[in-house]
Amino acid sequence: MARTAPSKKISLLALISLIFLGGLVYFLFYTEDTETYVAPTVSASSTSRLLAKDTDGDSLKDWEEQLWKSDSTNPDSDGDGTQDGQEIKSGRNPIIAGPDDNLDVDTVTNKINTETETDLSETDKFSRDLFLKIIAAKKADSPPSEKDLEGFLNASIEQEMKNQPEKNYSEGDFQVDGADTPEKIKTYGERIAEIMNTKPAQPLEDELTIFDRAEKNNDPNELKKLDPLIAQYQWIEDSLLKTVVPKSALLGHIAFTNSIAGMVYSITGLKYVMTDPIRALPGVDAYDENFANFINSLIWFRGYFETAGVTFVKGDRGYNYFDKLAIPE
Repeated sequence: MARTAPSKKISLLALISLIFLGGLVYFLFYTEDTETYVAPTVSASSTSRLLAKDTDGDSLKDWEEQLWKSDSTNPDSDGDGTQDGQEIKSGRNPIIAGPDDNLDVDTVTNKINTETETDLSETDKFSRDLFLKIIAAKKADSPPSEKDLEGFLNASIEQEMKNQPEKNYSEGDFQVDGADTPEKIKTYGERIAEIMNTKPAQPLEDELTIFDRAEKNNDPNELKKLDPLIAQYQWIEDSLLKTVVPKSALLGHIAFTNSIAGMVYSITGLKYVMTDPIRALPGVDAYDENFANFINSLIWFRGYFETAGVTFVKGDRGYNYFDKLAIPE
């Protein structure tokens, strides 16, 4: 799906915070035999606080402190009397004591060259390129305006979205059965219910719990605990690709598979919110739409089987799954 960068976002923090307005929702695939439910949402304020967190109050957010290797618990990491945030605004290095701590081209280049290009995060690259532009503008005695910085940010975001395209499956990716008999449609429904009710090896944690813990502990490593959830979505995606689909269900099946791929895409983005916001942005920006597609696809399944006259009775995998699926209002 086509996306464009926001047009009126001056700061990276403001941009990323705004995309959480719809909240984050986690759907439990593995359930008890008669219970399927939707977990609570993560509030916009919770995720915004996580991104805006400035532990030492030096006007440099904690995730920015990681970029510059400064101390997120010490407002003046190099002890030269100037707070870290002010040093960055002044084009100075927050981890080298002044007065000889200007962030000139060589300083930025040397900082970046300690790692190979492939080791740099997308936010590292963004930070490097931004400061090189600022320094070049200072040398030309033409400081960049807010409009210039906004344009650079938007261009970087547009490029990152191009670098991270979402999967988009089509008819040719599936095995289609042209015989739309009630028996085959029911077999298909049983397979969908089996896929969705297959429990992972270990119980999954939901995004709300993981994000709350990451925020409270200021620990980006907590977000790595999204990996098992991502793996479960990927397993479902792979299983759907291998499922024989009745012709009458093909469009709905494609939409559902794409929604699952979208959830993989978005939750993968969430992993990097604290450590690599530029990389995180495309997936997180698409989260609300992908989750809505996911829910709408589930609603479609329920109506599809009802229209086809397929009934799931006690003992069937689809019994108490499609008809009792809890859809958030």
